[in-house]
Amino acid sequence: MKILSFETFLNKTDLLTPFLRSRLAIVDETNDSEEVLDLIKFYEYDAILLRLSEERPGEVELIRKLRMAKVRAPIVVIARSMTEAARLRILQAGADDLIVNALSHEEVFMKMQNLIRRSRGFQDSSLCIGSVENQHDAKKIFAKGKPVTLTKKISNRGNPGASQRPRC
Repeated sequence: MKILSFETFLNKTDLLTPFLRSRLAIVDETNDSEEVLDLIKFYEYDAILLRLSEERPGEVELIRKLRMAKVRAPIVVIARSMTEAARLRILQAGADDLIVNALSHEEVFMKMQNLIRRSRGFQDSSLCIGSVENQHDAKKIFAKGKPVTLTKKISNRGNPGASQRPRC
């Protein structure tokens, strides 16, 4: 999962980004709205995470600019507290989800994971083909009900001239 995270003032004590990274997410961070618009031109993100504040109403314009740039990734907005009018402006601008006063980082992660899964056309968190089941959320594969052990290493023992990149 690759996430672009925007917050006007990068908070070094915030633990959300390290938490997302602990869940094997790749997180690019920026505090510059113009950089957000540049990054989406060159990289494909699974989700865009915007940490907005009601005190900075101009940030809502970033959501509109992302939608005008035809960003297909879900846009998730996080806020500590927000009035109903501000929440409605954010949703009207094109945010896919708005999380206010999240109780835990796990809640934010699960909501993002579900939005990403649904944006890719998967309703269930697992995909079954014959006797093989791929559980996306758990990052596990089962064959005939038994877990399959996977490694991160790519092996090309049978084909020494093969590229090191995996084929999809």
